[in-house]
Amino acid sequence: MTVAGSESAAQTSGGKRFGTISARLRQTSFTLLDAVQLFFLSALSVLQIGLWHRVPQSHALLFLYIGCFILLAGTALTARASSRPGIRLFDDLIVPIVVLLVVFETLGYSIPAVNTTWLEPTLIRLDSWLFGMSGSEYLERYYNWVLLDLMHLFYVSFYFVPLSLLVVMYRRGKRAEFQHSLGAIGLTFYACFALYYVFPVLGPYRDPDVYIHFTRDIVTSGGALTRILRGFLDHAEIVAYDCFPSGHVAATLVTIFLAYRYRLAIRGYYVFIGVMILLSTVYLRYHYVTDLLAGALVAVFIYWLSPNACRVLIYCGETQRWLRYQKES
Repeated sequence: MTVAGSESAAQTSGGKRFGTISARLRQTSFTLLDAVQLFFLSALSVLQIGLWHRVPQSHALLFLYIGCFILLAGTALTARASSRPGIRLFDDLIVPIVVLLVVFETLGYSIPAVNTTWLEPTLIRLDSWLFGMSGSEYLERYYNWVLLDLMHLFYVSFYFVPLSLLVVMYRRGKRAEFQHSLGAIGLTFYACFALYYVFPVLGPYRDPDVYIHFTRDIVTSGGALTRILRGFLDHAEIVAYDCFPSGHVAATLVTIFLAYRYRLAIRGYYVFIGVMILLSTVYLRYHYVTDLLAGALVAVFIYWLSPNACRVLIYCGETQRWLRYQKES
């Protein structure tokens, strides 16, 4: 083969690769939830650089956030145009959830280094105005091992409530409805994450000024489930300062709203479980009553915003345009 022929073949091969990349980009779109997650990861990465000498974990967190950024962006670019169900599931559901969990589990390392203006005394006063003491102290009189075991079950069930709705919506096969549900739940969590930096609150269980007023120990007052689940939560929920607003309330209410919007057969079960989750957050000393009200406000706001917000494509590959409003068929 001549030199000219080699160059021609190389150009042809390069043209094909460029054409493949261009075709894939035309099939790729970045949603508002993608943008929110990428923004959070970028902001947290910059924050770790700023806290490099103040937070010992910043070195590891920086690489973790950069890794999640690459995973999220890379999956959107390479898997979003795929027609294979497994790859689409990975892009649509698994990666966003993994990134969200990483962000949630690491927030507590940097929040106290960013903001030390505590809202806690105000929340304690509001609870005292309602009950004469904190809501958790008031409910202590109703402690018994049966209720403590049940309430821990309901509290832990929160982790499966939003996830179960997303699985149901995904299996229904109506992509617009699934994307709306995923966007609404995702935006709810990230709204709470942002507010944790503005209003850092430990909660009754972690605040020593409140904890000293409790007269009964939850673990010794409960049964076997209390001991197992309390130990699990103490290790799993390593984030501190994550009480205001209550993410449990916000995400649970948005899940209920979506279940009724799309007339899911299990919506009645969500209502029952949701009420028990709300009660368990105060009964088990994780939240002040005001946290629940703030979480409800976040849920109402995000649910009102989400039908339009979740249709915004930050980048639309098909038209090579930024900030396009996607109309549903």
